[in-house]
Amino acid sequence: VASILEKLLRSESKDDALLALQIAFDLVENEHQAFLMSVGDHLPAPKTRPVEASTTQNENTAGDVPMTDETPSQTTEYETDPADAVYAERLTKVKGILSGETSIQLTLQFLYSHNKSDLLILKTIKQSVEMRNSVCHSATIYANAIMHAGTTVDTFLRENLDWLSRATNWAKFSATAA
Repeated sequence: VASILEKLLRSESKDDALLALQIAFDLVENEHQAFLMSVGDHLPAPKTRPVEASTTQNENTAGDVPMTDETPSQTTEYETDPADAVYAERLTKVKGILSGETSIQLTLQFLYSHNKSDLLILKTIKQSVEMRNSVCHSATIYANAIMHAGTTVDTFLRENLDWLSRATNWAKFSATAA
């Protein structure tokens, strides 16, 4: 499998490179982690890293200048052959896919961008719940957890730390886990 992926990545055809990426995504979806690690280990390490000099220069002009002794001409020494640079970039993408990092990032990005939860609902529930009613307190925490599952949004929890600290026993564990 690794040799087939390598052949597809080395090809000059964009379709072959896209096929290699699709195969990598299919492997991640259907195979065991040990097999994926084995395929990733059998792929060679990129000999050159993709050149990002143009993006680095654009970032430097807009913000702070990094404190390095290198000049921009020294950072382009890694690129020797355009075909090798393209291959290295493709190989890096396939290794990221096989490690699962790309899938996780894409899933997180999708969930975060499609999060349509309304924090006003949670605030209204919190204000209408009695302080001593642990069942309603837990229900509000669970509602927040379900509304923001997988999105990394923790605004409600951070804004209401004092309210969350009033939880005891199982409710405290649930609030922390949410």
